[in-house]
Amino acid sequence: MAVLFPVRKPCPTCGKPMKTVPDEAREGRLRYVCTSCDDDPLHDPAALKWADSPLRPPAK
Repeated sequence: MAVLFPVRKPCPTCGKPMKTVPDEAREGRLRYVCTSCDDDPLHDPAALKWADSPLRPPAK
């Protein structure tokens, strides 16, 4: 049987090899996830986009 991913991508944050998991948003596609940074929500690309967005809490 052929190996699908012979070389795994390194994590951009910590540099460790990432693993592939099924993507819930896109059916039938895979995405790379870092097992060491996965526990920290600020390493999630979606969370980083949200934190860098212009949305701020309402002023009192």
